[in-house]
Amino acid sequence: MKLKELVTEYRQLNDLSQRELAKRCDLSHGTIYLIEKGYNPQTNKEIQLDLDTYKKLADGMGTTMQDLFERIDDSDVVFNPASEDQKLLVAYNKADPAIQSAIRKLLDI
Repeated sequence: MKLKELVTEYRQLNDLSQRELAKRCDLSHGTIYLIEKGYNPQTNKEIQLDLDTYKKLADGMGTTMQDLFERIDDSDVVFNPASEDQKLLVAYNKADPAIQSAIRKLLDI
């Protein structure tokens, strides 16, 4: 499922407007609009979300980022990492579960 479909479906199932979902997620109405559109109509480019936006979206939808990423197609995750930490998190989330386990063991978490 694409992110835009997931957000639209969630909003419709919960009888929310884009503005209401935006408030729940602590995001602007414009951000929700662009997510549901899937691209920026002014630039004709796919939208790129940073990790904080994914986190706010997941929180506002009452789910975890892991669940959010598991439910959307990998090809639909266009990510704009703002920092090295966020780049590491993206790489970790895309890694094979065995590699994730090894990393957690290495970090003792």
